[in-house]
Amino acid sequence: GRGLRTISAEDVARAGVDLGLAATDQPSGDVIANLRSRLGTDFLVLGSYTVLGGGESATVRLAVRIEDAAKAETLGESVATGGEQELFQLVSKVGTDLRQLLGSAARDSQAAAIASAPTNPRAARLYSEGLLKLRSFEPSAARELLEQAAAAEPGHPMIHAALAQTWAALGFEQRAEQEATRALEQGAGLPPEERLGVEGLAAELHRDWPRAQEIYARLWTAFPDDLEYGLRLTRSQIDGGRPDAALLTIAALRALPDPDRGNPRIDLAESAAALAISDFALQRDAAARAASRAEALNAPLLVAEARLREAEALRRLGDSAGATAASESSRRLFVAAGDRAGEAAALTVAAAALFERGDLEAARAANGEALDRFREVGDRRGVARSLNSLAVLSRNLGELGRARALYEEALQVLAEVGDRRGTAYTRNNLAAASVEEGRLQAARREVTDALTVFRQLNDPSGIADALLNLGTIEHQQGELVAAQQHLEEALAKKRDLGQKMGEAAAMVALGSLAIDRGDLASAGNSLEAATALARETASRAVLSNALAAQVEMALESDDFTHARMWAEESIALRRELGRRGKVDESRLLLARIGLESGEVRAVLPDLEALASEGSPGRGAALSFASEGLEIQLLAAAAALATEIAGARPLEGLALEPGQAITVATTKGFAIQALELEMLRLRDRSRDGGGGEVAAGLRRIAAAASESGALRIARLAETAAASL
Repeated sequence: GRGLRTISAEDVARAGVDLGLAATDQPSGDVIANLRSRLGTDFLVLGSYTVLGGGESATVRLAVRIEDAAKAETLGESVATGGEQELFQLVSKVGTDLRQLLGSAARDSQAAAIASAPTNPRAARLYSEGLLKLRSFEPSAARELLEQAAAAEPGHPMIHAALAQTWAALGFEQRAEQEATRALEQGAGLPPEERLGVEGLAAELHRDWPRAQEIYARLWTAFPDDLEYGLRLTRSQIDGGRPDAALLTIAALRALPDPDRGNPRIDLAESAAALAISDFALQRDAAARAASRAEALNAPLLVAEARLREAEALRRLGDSAGATAASESSRRLFVAAGDRAGEAAALTVAAAALFERGDLEAARAANGEALDRFREVGDRRGVARSLNSLAVLSRNLGELGRARALYEEALQVLAEVGDRRGTAYTRNNLAAASVEEGRLQAARREVTDALTVFRQLNDPSGIADALLNLGTIEHQQGELVAAQQHLEEALAKKRDLGQKMGEAAAMVALGSLAIDRGDLASAGNSLEAATALARETASRAVLSNALAAQVEMALESDDFTHARMWAEESIALRRELGRRGKVDESRLLLARIGLESGEVRAVLPDLEALASEGSPGRGAALSFASEGLEIQLLAAAAALATEIAGARPLEGLALEPGQAITVATTKGFAIQALELEMLRLRDRSRDGGGGEVAAGLRRIAAAASESGALRIARLAETAAASL
């Protein structure tokens, strides 16, 4: 007879949750019609079992019937009775009867079918209950049941496969990999289809994407009308860095017969692929289409997932208000379904949207709620992600000590779950915080450690992020040749990955580096392209950095009109984003414009305000971040003194110029130290000693030339020549 295709257990379980069906419910005619529409099924398998007697003499009566979903009529029934030890023989007999009733031969032999189920009755019960918990968003409860099942029948591959999925849901990467390996080792006797499914799962958990794609392509080729295998292939292509291939697979899925071709999960897959290629408009449109189709199917969990993806797309498109509304809609649906992990994910996206709007305290509150939900469900990786997000918020609020503590707590959780990749990403973020604290050597160690792990894991996105961080640190340390190499490598990888925001960030870093190298043509090209790309991707943080760098470039060519325009837009963006330290950087840039355009007296009040704002209550316990700002202020003050004869030192500065140079040098800020010393010598030239000052300036020029900092070398040579 013609072949039968079964709906995946995950889809059936999700439909049951959406419709509020308990495992023991017998669906009404209306519910059957809804299931038919939702799952695209022609038939439903319903049944019950009864245990008669007790102990070793207990008898199980299994009764299963087939319902025609279109007519809500019973087509036939199979009943089997036997001892508890014969449970799977009973299931196999009933299955054979039902296939015959439908005019279909078994796809596998009875022996092979039995091999896919536990033979120990207690293990079978625990396995079944564990799967139910896993599909009901209770991974912690599922783990306990499945571990008991594995203890009752340690050699059964499907129990270990389910445990692998459970550990993955809980964020324990290494344990998930170990269980997947056990399932693979014990799966030789499984039917071919189930064996390939286990192999695909193992490949995914080990992030062997080429192998996963090969397996799911084989399964989909063997069963071309099976939507599930096509979706798994799509997922492995996206996760494996081949989103363009995934879009081709999605196009093929849309050629399936109805109702599968209109399944909202295809639209969700397209939304995920669009995110991978940074096509956020397509991501938004595909997610909205998925939500509309899921609503028509009365599938609220799918609606929730679709609204979540839509919210992420809207955030990236700069519509933070729309993102907030969509994430809240998603959150309410997840709450109604009892999916706390989904609720946490929605809160995380809402927090990101609030962050983009500059409401950092509200973003902190949302991330705090997400952290609570992840802790409730036992998702340790989710806990680490929330801690990392809270650390980023603290860093942007200028709370560097709190940020470091949160990063370190996240690292402890990631070590606990064995997540090397997550550890590397968090170390890379911690390096950025260390830079802001003025701890360049520590930052370099952290980013180098992260880069080593990313290379070992062959994670191109992580490698690109770490190289971008490393190049920025090397620039500040005066290693401009190495910085150029690493930033160019980061840019190439970002382009290969289609990560447009990362590409823009890398071009900003290269543009800033080119300014110090004295290559204004390259700087202009990089920064102009970065600004355009940041606007295209609605990345306001990257855009504010690109504009600030363009101010630096404009000052080098005395283009004060554009410098002021870009500085004002940059400071407005940074105020909207709530980034206090970056706002002060932009205020310094505005002051520099005034200094270099001859409006020195006009900018003095703002410079004095910056100095006084940074000083109260600090005393000797000067923070590294404050020292960094003071060094910049002193540089501005030195520049001011060269323009206004007899200018008084700015009040509120705790460091003398000589101390500031020592701080910058000690902490490895080589470029900043050279520039500050040059400005100080220019200031001293007013008091005479021209020969000694000129010699000092030429020494700085030589040191700057050696490191590739030709901008400072040129300024120092010009100042020396004027003496």
